[in-house]
Amino acid sequence: MKHFTIILLLFIYQSIAGQTYPTKMIIAKADRILKITVGDSVYKYYHYDKLSCYEYNNSKNKPNLKYLTKNKNTKGHFRYADVRFYFSHPILKGICILTSVKLDSNLNLMDSICLEQIPDFIKQGKPCDFISSEKALGIAKDSIKYKGIEQVKEYFDYNSKHKRYVYIVYNVLSRQPDSQGLDSGEEETIIIDAITGKILEHWKGWYGTID
Repeated sequence: MKHFTIILLLFIYQSIAGQTYPTKMIIAKADRILKITVGDSVYKYYHYDKLSCYEYNNSKNKPNLKYLTKNKNTKGHFRYADVRFYFSHPILKGICILTSVKLDSNLNLMDSICLEQIPDFIKQGKPCDFISSEKALGIAKDSIKYKGIEQVKEYFDYNSKHKRYVYIVYNVLSRQPDSQGLDSGEEETIIIDAITGKILEHWKGWYGTID
């Protein structure tokens, strides 16, 4: 009878407190889903992000966020987990892509995993088809309209507006300190598609603070 009472009390407590999970289980489930989704050749460039978190309702039924610390159990009434991984590939020149695997209260995938920032040639296991930075600079120099005060500079980045990897080329036209002593002035900016070499945007504008 005493044993039965203990089991009953545990059942009541779990019903009140809600579902809990070992955090290690949550991370492993998300990791497995990601690996199946992207395949072994792409998965090896992913790393777990320690800023992954989960949401739970506390004893007052109010939502709280907490980090997914390994080898612990979740608190309160588990609602969902946002397990995050970052993708780092040498071809992307230091750019890290954050990928989120969201699991619901039953540890089922809530949303499809966004992979749009991973270039198709990486997903398909093909050679890199980015143009070189030297070629991008050559395209920009052929299109520059204004005389700069220093050597033009290029940066490789992902452009969320065009959903493409691009080279951004800056041609500084003037420079003076603002009220805080920081550089400001005019510059010419050219955005070039990193695959086709097509100029996507070209404008003249200001950088820094305009007093």
